[in-house]
Amino acid sequence: MKEKKRCVSVIIPVYNGNEYIERALDSVYKQTYKDIEIIIVDDGSSDNSFKKALEYLEKADKKINYIITRYSRNKGVSRARNTGILLSNCEYIAFLDQDDEWLDKKLELQVKTFEESSNSCGLVYCGIYQIDENNEVRESPFLWIVRKTSGKILDELKRGNFIVPSMVMIRRNVFECVGLFDEKFKGGGEDTDLWIRIANKYEFCFIREPLVVKNFHKKNKSAENTQAFNRIKNLRNLAYKHFKDKDELLEFLSNYENPIEYILENNIKPVVFGCGSHGRMVVDMLKNSGVEIKFLADNNKNIWGHKVKGIVVQSPDKISKDDFVIIASSWWKEIREQLISKGINKLTVI
Repeated sequence: MKEKKRCVSVIIPVYNGNEYIERALDSVYKQTYKDIEIIIVDDGSSDNSFKKALEYLEKADKKINYIITRYSRNKGVSRARNTGILLSNCEYIAFLDQDDEWLDKKLELQVKTFEESSNSCGLVYCGIYQIDENNEVRESPFLWIVRKTSGKILDELKRGNFIVPSMVMIRRNVFECVGLFDEKFKGGGEDTDLWIRIANKYEFCFIREPLVVKNFHKKNKSAENTQAFNRIKNLRNLAYKHFKDKDELLEFLSNYENPIEYILENNIKPVVFGCGSHGRMVVDMLKNSGVEIKFLADNNKNIWGHKVKGIVVQSPDKISKDDFVIIASSWWKEIREQLISKGINKLTVI
């Protein structure tokens, strides 16, 4: 196979993202690492995403090559990413979702990590910030379940996915070894499937510094429980594809599936820990999904006994080891450690 250039191919799948694509491209052109090419695949948008992206690229730095293509109809994000990979000309491949952003040194630090690591490292990923609709910034709880972040992390991925595509950079030859995104997964699970296949063959390298900003907004379906429900079928197929051991299968499904689905299927009345803006949003989401909440918990003793969203707030001391706890707070790391220290292990983070 023809040897690829030592540069980074930035692949951006776009679908009705005219409100966000310029912001995403801004973050690419601001990268301190300049040896890149940009590949945009418009996945059958019905808005003017393609036109806006093309106009941006035509006016941008002429030293950076770009490829832009589009489908006449929507074929799914896996097909769009795979098209970008097949069109790419570089040794390293990085993905950026249309409504996410990179911090300036993201590519530089990931390339440096690859160059300083052995060929056994097939994927480099980094930390991530979340920005909600109120412009509140917090570190993402994607990594809450992780005990081992670098090296052979297959066992960690079996406990649940904590890596989103905008966080990663992958050596091109990894795809030649494990294949591309599985296009049978539509609406979720395609990234987890690929990470697991890579983890079976390669080590992962982790940069703890958050270098990605994930923006949640009204049109961002990954922030809504509607799409989360649509992902359940894919996640079950994913689990049965990769896990033969029954206990591993059940652990994966309970950790990775939408916790709302898991709660409803098992008739669980969860405790929600956190009464801030995010906690209130989670309460609304649970109520709208038909979940009955046992009570709210918070470390702020001034609100104990009061009601939030019609539910009584109690001291964390009221949580028992049998309770299922949903942590809905930007202080999720500290709260998780607080609960585990008391022997409370049935918990998740939303």
